[in-house]
Amino acid sequence: MASTFKSLSLLQHAEYLFVFLMVTCSLTNVESSNTGYIPFGDGSTLYKFHTESMNWYEARSMCDLEGGHLAMIDTLDKLNFIYEIRVGHWWVWTGIHRAGSGSPWYSVGHESPGQELTHLPWAPIRLLPIFPNSNCVATTGLDMGINRGLAHYGCLHRKPFVCEKHIESDKLDIDRRFKTDPE
Repeated sequence: MASTFKSLSLLQHAEYLFVFLMVTCSLTNVESSNTGYIPFGDGSTLYKFHTESMNWYEARSMCDLEGGHLAMIDTLDKLNFIYEIRVGHWWVWTGIHRAGSGSPWYSVGHESPGQELTHLPWAPIRLLPIFPNSNCVATTGLDMGINRGLAHYGCLHRKPFVCEKHIESDKLDIDRRFKTDPE
């Protein structure tokens, strides 16, 4: 490796330095813009728990400002992960909503026909919508296993929330190479 590097021209050294700096800056930007986010699964999805309570619309805007979106909790694995990171808080806004009572459920940013959510991890005992406009989804407050899941609430209620981001696969691959490469 060292002999190959010594045989490079000055221009090639400059090109390697440039590529190295670009990759380093790219990884630094990814890490700094993801402050407070926790990796899930293979690391390509990140979640951040916000303790401040906001209504669903405010929470959606906050996640947008961070370059993400309200968390899409569509599997039991994701739901269990959210229960782990939301220590001390019960109900947490997710990125699932609908236009009105009887309308299909959608995830944030996917409100077009054909994108309806049909297999969600709803809580076994869903409360009747006693609040008007129960069109936004949060995790349930009972996390002892007896009623773990999702339920719908009025969108103007104030709750903590979880944002979600996705790391582009090329940045994830670069990050993995640098962390696993022994040289």
